[in-house]
Amino acid sequence: MEIFYVNSQNQRLRLDEWPLVLQEPEKLFSHKWSYKSSGGEKNGSKIEKFYKNTAEKSAKVSVFADSKEEYTEAMARFLSICEYDIEQNTAGKLYINDYYLRCYLYAADYSEYDENFYAVEKSVNLISPYPFWINEKTYAFHKITESEQNRTGLDHPFDYPYDFAGTSHNGLVKNAGFLSSNFQFKIYGSCENPAVSVGRHTYKVNTVLEAGEYLVIDSLTKKIFKVKRNGEKINEFHLRDSMFDVFQKIPSEDCTITWSGLFGFDLTIFSERSEPSWI
Repeated sequence: MEIFYVNSQNQRLRLDEWPLVLQEPEKLFSHKWSYKSSGGEKNGSKIEKFYKNTAEKSAKVSVFADSKEEYTEAMARFLSICEYDIEQNTAGKLYINDYYLRCYLYAADYSEYDENFYAVEKSVNLISPYPFWINEKTYAFHKITESEQNRTGLDHPFDYPYDFAGTSHNGLVKNAGFLSSNFQFKIYGSCENPAVSVGRHTYKVNTVLEAGEYLVIDSLTKKIFKVKRNGEKINEFHLRDSMFDVFQKIPSEDCTITWSGLFGFDLTIFSERSEPSWI
């Protein structure tokens, strides 16, 4: 089981190898849905909806070191990585294998310190404002050139970090999550009024992108913005097409992708579940 924490500055803290080892990681798998109910006492009640509240969890980390210097360095690095997120008020990511939980490591307590062996048990408390374990998968669709119109796909002799979904105007994405999932589109210019259909639903923004610019649609943050060639971000929330819900989640199923082929884009699906995969 691979376990590590990545803060909002992209600093990684391994928690599955010397000198830091997370004990009983399965305790982090615990979860709870909250619910709202209505109805009388005699006839029972009706569950109106389920939802997630901010979640708090605790874990114990064993710290082992071969020297005082190694121990001091490990403890200082642990603290600095966690404190950075607190200062920035930006959640980091706690990974268990391929799933991560957005959270803050905000409290610690110590016991069983052994100064002769430079070892200590560190109890850590974390808080997650959005308590879902997330697995990301990115599908890349590129602009269709004239010479590719009659081709059906790409066959590369090596692997890309993405799944290429074909060179036609249609492709397929798979949301392996149990629930409908949040997503992020990154649409590349040049193009005008880009629209992409996922299954029967269309995502469209009435904007113009020049070459070298790109548009981001993020369903979790409910943000739409254009990034210009100089890195400037421009809010384009007001340009979303009113005929469609541009933030509608991707359903938990295989979905056909349809678009004009006149532009390229990436679609990242954030598959969410209450606990990470045990494998």
